[in-house]
Amino acid sequence: MPVFSGEVENYDYLLAIEESALAGFSFRYLTVWSGNTLQAATPMFLTHYSLDTTVRGAGRKLTTRIKSAFPKLLTLKLACIGSPCTECGVIGFHPQLNEQEKRALLAEMLICLRRSRNHNRATYSALKIFRRPSNGDSAIDFKM
Repeated sequence: MPVFSGEVENYDYLLAIEESALAGFSFRYLTVWSGNTLQAATPMFLTHYSLDTTVRGAGRKLTTRIKSAFPKLLTLKLACIGSPCTECGVIGFHPQLNEQEKRALLAEMLICLRRSRNHNRATYSALKIFRRPSNGDSAIDFKM
C-alpha cells in the first residue's frame, strides 16, 4: 500500500503476519478510497482478549480458578485498529492530503471500526499506541 511507504512494518510485513494464520486472530484492513485511489488505510484485527493477561501472582491464581469454572467470564471479543505483531499502530494517508482531510478520514475510519465491532459482535474496540510514521508525512498523530 503506497500510504505506508518508508515504514519498516509496511504492507508486505502485515501481509506476512496475516498469511501466517496466527492462532486467535482474524485480520482486516480499514481502507478509504476515492475512486481507484487509496486515501487511507490501517490494519485491524479481531481476537478474544483475556482480561487477566497482565495479572500476576495471587491474582493470577484467582483468575485461573475463575476461568476454569466460567471459561468465558474474563474474556471479551475485541476489535482493534493496529496489528497484534507491531510495536505501534500507523494509519497511512495519501501523501497529498492535508491535516484537515486526514482528520476527516480518521473520523470515518473510527465510525467504520464501530460498525465492524458491531457486525462481528465484538464487545469492545481498541486502538494500538500510534505514532507518526518514519517518513513523517503520510499519517497523522491522534489521541482519543
